[in-house]
Amino acid sequence: MIDAAADIVAGRTLADYRMDLVMRLAVERCVEIVSEASRHVPPDAKTRFPSVPWSEIAAVGNKLRHEYNRIDDLILWKIATVSLPELRPIIAAILSEASAG
Repeated sequence: MIDAAADIVAGRTLADYRMDLVMRLAVERCVEIVSEASRHVPPDAKTRFPSVPWSEIAAVGNKLRHEYNRIDDLILWKIATVSLPELRPIIAAILSEASAG
């Protein structure tokens, strides 16, 4: 879903995002799925990457599900364009370690 979110926002601007309900809903869903998946990252993996805000990643899913009327477009845009791309190599490393071990 990280790659899907990247594909959705590629070549687009925050203004585009704000004007496109379908894009906003798609990004929100990708973020929600990443949030839920983060809850299944093993504790030892989370410990190896202490700079990742694991609890915030998990919490954003709850906000999307229960506080959807208070979602800030700028925050979701930054998650999709900055935070998820930064998270991608860490998740790739975790998955690589899991498949090797």
